[in-house]
Amino acid sequence: MRKTLWLAAVLALLLSLTACSFVMLPEEQDPPADPKQEQQLAREDTYTTKEDVALYIHLYGRLPDNFITKKEAQQLGWTGGSLEPYAPGCCIGGAKRIVFSNDGLIYYTGDHYKTFELLYGGE
Repeated sequence: MRKTLWLAAVLALLLSLTACSFVMLPEEQDPPADPKQEQQLAREDTYTTKEDVALYIHLYGRLPDNFITKKEAQQLGWTGGSLEPYAPGCCIGGAKRIVFSNDGLIYYTGDHYKTFELLYGGE
């Protein structure tokens, strides 16, 4: 009888400690929303600001369609200077560039690769 009473007391103590640990755990909360993640950009629109282009790359993994390569611009007759007469609404890289990789890192350089600002990734 004494052994049964002792086992019951130990069991009650263990159960109460277990119950307390469950009660004391904070409720699981969603992480705070990242405002960059909440924004959406249409895939087919034109984007030119570093913020919009970086977000577009972050969302879709590629440059917006209004960006063309130097080779594509040259095939249109461009030899330098303004791209507008040859490819209206299109953009080509200059001293200010966005550099991105396939692992989600997106950087901005405003001085042709001398310095970099991390815009996405690395969190």
